[in-house]
Amino acid sequence: FFFLMIRRPPRSTQSRSSAASDVYKRQGQQYQANHIIIAVGSVAEKLPIEGAELAMNSDGFFALEQQPKSVLIIGGGYIGVELSGVFNTMGTETYLSYRNADILHRFDKDCIHFLKQHMLNDGVRLLPSTCLLYTSPSPRDS
Repeated sequence: FFFLMIRRPPRSTQSRSSAASDVYKRQGQQYQANHIIIAVGSVAEKLPIEGAELAMNSDGFFALEQQPKSVLIIGGGYIGVELSGVFNTMGTETYLSYRNADILHRFDKDCIHFLKQHMLNDGVRLLPSTCLLYTSPSPRDS
C-alpha cells in the first residue's frame, strides 16, 4: 500500500476557520479534514503458472482456519514482507520468494539491508531473484 500524508504549513496561534483544513475532491464529493491520508491499495493477481489454483492470494490469509506449518510467500513488496513477518512471528516456517535482488527494491538501500538482517536473524528464509514456475500438491495433500 502507498500512504500519502498531506500536511498543511504550520498554523498560527490565531483561531482558524474550517477553510484552513485540507480539502480533497473526488468524483464530485468533497472531503475536509486536518490531515488526509490517501491509501491506494492494489489487487492481488492470480499467478500465471500451472497449478496456480493451489495457491491463495493475500486476501486468503484472513480466511485461514489453521496456522500452516510452513508457507512460501511470493512477492517482496509491502504485503509479502509484512505477511512473512506475521507468519514467522507466529512460528510458521516462512520462505519469502521475490523476483528482484532485494525486498522493497525501490526503498532506501540502508533500510532494506537493516530489515533483511532482522528478517534473517528472526528465521525468515529469503529467496531473492527467484520466479515460481509451477505448483503441485505436496505428498501430504495427495
